[in-house]
Amino acid sequence: VAGPGRYVFSVAARNNAGAWSGVACSNGVVVDSTPLAAGNIVVDRLVTTSDGLMILPLPTALEASWSVEGGAANADAVREYAFGMGTTNQTDNLVPFASTGRLQHASVRHPALSQGQLVYALVRTTKRSGVQATSALGPILIDGTAPQVVVTSATLGGDGRVHVSWQAADPEEQGLPVAVSFALGSSAGHPD
Repeated sequence: VAGPGRYVFSVAARNNAGAWSGVACSNGVVVDSTPLAAGNIVVDRLVTTSDGLMILPLPTALEASWSVEGGAANADAVREYAFGMGTTNQTDNLVPFASTGRLQHASVRHPALSQGQLVYALVRTTKRSGVQATSALGPILIDGTAPQVVVTSATLGGDGRVHVSWQAADPEEQGLPVAVSFALGSSAGHPD
């Protein structure tokens, strides 16, 4: 085969007496060497800051999903997807590529990631023709630090109510909201 395109195969047979059969032709075979990449990779619990930094809380498992470029029309051309994780947008050196078959989602356990490490979520698409393409989401900052909380004031009002103010922030997640829980007790850290 000389390259991409449509090829029709024709076959004729000759017997020992030298008589030829009629020609039989195939419907045609399409050779397609264009890669087909995954698009719209989504990682659960991923947060994007206002300046575009992607942050993932230090997880024990990672859930990801994706679609195929061109949508359902191209899905039939896919033989297999594989999901991996790496330190670059093409290298699966943290979690080797593992096939998901034709499923467009993965759940993987990964080696211990480090606080502040930059990683990429990778999806490799293999077409029925064998052509592969790798798509990446990242870099993603792994955040394993807890937010910092400071009580700025605590007073007892004339009405018998306790009034408390605090500030809570996560240095890696600047500008993003931080969930806060609070309790009242007779000693620090022990609600009664």
